[in-house]
Amino acid sequence: MKYLFFLLLLLPNISQGAVKIATGSAGGTYYQMAKDVAVLAAKEGIEVIVLATGGSVENLSLLDPNLPVEQRVAMAFVQEDILDWSKSTNSGLKRAANLKKFPILTEEIHLLVPKGFVYLKDLKGKKVALGSNGSGTSFTASGILRKFNVQTGVRLTMPYEKALMRLKSGAISGVFFVGGAPVKTLSSLAPEYGGKFTLLTMTGSHKPYKKVVIPKGTYSWQDEDVTTLAVQSYLVFSLEENCEERLKLFRIAKENLELLKKTGHPKWKAVKIEQFKGMKGITCP
Repeated sequence: MKYLFFLLLLLPNISQGAVKIATGSAGGTYYQMAKDVAVLAAKEGIEVIVLATGGSVENLSLLDPNLPVEQRVAMAFVQEDILDWSKSTNSGLKRAANLKKFPILTEEIHLLVPKGFVYLKDLKGKKVALGSNGSGTSFTASGILRKFNVQTGVRLTMPYEKALMRLKSGAISGVFFVGGAPVKTLSSLAPEYGGKFTLLTMTGSHKPYKKVVIPKGTYSWQDEDVTTLAVQSYLVFSLEENCEERLKLFRIAKENLELLKKTGHPKWKAVKIEQFKGMKGITCP
């Protein structure tokens, strides 16, 4: 977090008036989708700086209007469960004025475990990795385990790459990923992972999470449909500095939606033109 703030302090010297978007890990869906829009925006003279962050919790803090403008971001991807949490806390989001949210995608909850694990209760007493500290994955994973009353063993917070190495060595029994399928980090796993590991099934209705299916073959090592839960994610933005440029990004995404579906991250295929109706009537103050 301190490193990101230091980087943000330097950005105004690099590019005045650029739109900064807080996303997630460089291997995550947020980051890839923002990069897709940044390429199109550049063709219209709008510079978009896509920031890799720890995820939704950190992104929420970067929207805080009390931050100096050089540290604050213009837009950020934030999960619905974290938005709900922010309403009951003294968060920057709660204090922000003229803040809007656009429903961008549904994020599937992936829980990678060794073959033989079938239900969440099978993780009782086992070590699991919840994602990086302060990430949306860590927040959601903790909430899921609490809602299902699963008493795991040690819960570790660490980067995905490190967690996957520990899972492969047998040091831990599960790794949570929350992201729009296909998640790049999981897509990069070798096909032989399918012989040793699987995505755990999750069922039930636990607001704000909803039941979804990750189709067979979404990942090269995935040999069957997997029922799991998902959380809605929003692109949250304020109508303050560079307001016109922010709204133009939505217009660019809408006008190029079919191109994004063909050439961008696969999750663009789930974005519907009707979602942009919510932007009608939003104007800069």
